[in-house]
Parts: sequence; C-alpha cells; structure tokens
Amino acid sequence: MKALLGLGACALLVGCHRGHHDGNGQEPAPLSSAMLAANADSLQKELQRARERFSSKKELGCQSVLSEPADLALCSAATAAVAQASSIADATATPEATRELAEAALTLERVLERVRFLGFGDVMRRRVEHAHDGAVPSATPPSAARPSAAPPTAAPPSGAASTVAPTRERALTLEQSPLMLEAQSLSLLEREALRALGAYLEYGTPAARDVALAECRRLADAHPKFPALAHELQEASVLESDPARKAALEELVTRVSGPRHAPRAEPQPTGSK
Repeated sequence: MKALLGLGACALLVGCHRGHHDGNGQEPAPLSSAMLAANADSLQKELQRARERFSSKKELGCQSVLSEPADLALCSAATAAVAQASSIADATATPEATRELAEAALTLERVLERVRFLGFGDVMRRRVEHAHDGAVPSATPPSAARPSAAPPTAAPPSGAASTVAPTRERALTLEQSPLMLEAQSLSLLEREALRALGAYLEYGTPAARDVALAECRRLADAHPKFPALAHELQEASVLESDPARKAALEELVTRVSGPRHAPRAEPQPTGSK
C-alpha cells in the first residue's frame, strides 16, 4: 500500500520523491527543496506512528504464554527493544533510530518464531482433544451465549458442509489458543518496527537511506530468513531511483525472502502431432 501511495505522489509531483531518473542510466537529479520537505514530513509521520504504537505496549503478552527460561529471555529482549524504540526522537537521529528500530524488529521476529511454533503445537493438541471428545468447540463461552430468539437458518448445501466445517474448526481452535493470539499481536508490532525502518529507505535523505540500508544488511546477516523484512525492502526498491541502492535492495530481498518453490514443469506432449 505504501508503495502505491508513493508512486501516486511521484506522479503528482513530477519525479519520484527520491529524484528523477532520466532513463539513460545516469544518477538521479537532486531533489528540490519542496520534495525534501515533503519527504521529511512523511518520515516524521511514520516515526510518530511507531512511537505511539510502541508506547502503548509496556509489556508484551509473550510473558504470560511462555514458560521456558530461554523463551522468556527472548520475550524480555523484545520487550526491552520495543521500550527503547518507543523513545526514538525524530528523523535527525538517524543512526540511533534505525539501530533501535532494527533491534526491535529482530528481537520481535525471534520471539514471534518461537511463539508461533509453540502455537501450532497447541492448536494441533486442541484439535486432537476436540476430535476425541467428538465435538467442535464453541466460539462463544457458555456464560456469554445469547438466547436463541431467531428462527433457525437453513442448513448449507451438502457439498458446502464438507469445506465449511474444517474451516470453522480451524478458526475456532486458532481463536482459543493464547499462543496464536499472541503471535498475531507480535506480528503486528514487528511490522510497525519494519515499517518505520522502511520509512528511512523511502523518505530519508541519501545519507539516511544508506544508514538504514546498512541496518537492513545487519538484519539479514543476523536472521537470513525474514519475509516481513523482505516485504519492506521490496516496497523501498520499487521507489528507489539510485541504481546502486536499488540493486542492493533487490539483492537483500532475495536473501531474506526464504526458499521459493520452483515452477511446476509443463507436461511434454507425447505421440505424433
């Protein structure tokens, strides 16, 4: 979405916010003062959004769903990193802010992976228990059940029942797993950190973008498979007009995107034509 908005702004302001490429492989033209001011304003808004989001999370829920000492240590590290990132001053403190945002994203990704792994196991355990009991869990607790005043609705067609029931059971077991609920919360917070870091790549000065790019390289080295980071890098690469920086972003996208499945080979025709 940010990439689409950025491209729209480029069209309105005649030349992308990172400068104008002349199409001959030359370096981008210098940004105008109006463009620099617009970029600075956009960056400040993104950082303000991140500060507000981080400030509202004094404690992470992973403390209540994890029990092993090593897992709690991951949660504590993420909590401290988020608290530190909530105090990022403004866009002028580029090295410190990008480092704090990157550290928050990294620690959140590490604890998120652990919570998600344990959550999948919790969901499978719940499904086995429900199957053993012979009943699908109810989404509404008994104490909150509503009186059945409305007439019964028509049963779905027999063909649809076979697909609706497993989907409904999956949704209910996910909703009832505290681990999976916390994974969703951690994922949203991680995306806020990466979005703010990506704002430096999209709206920062050339020097600030280089600093943010260096932090992204550090993240790639520390956590080679990082799809959420790849998403932000991809958006930044679409808007980047500097050839060298664009190539560096695209290389990082490839590094942290994770394994990609090879396209299925088309069957070869057999027999005579």
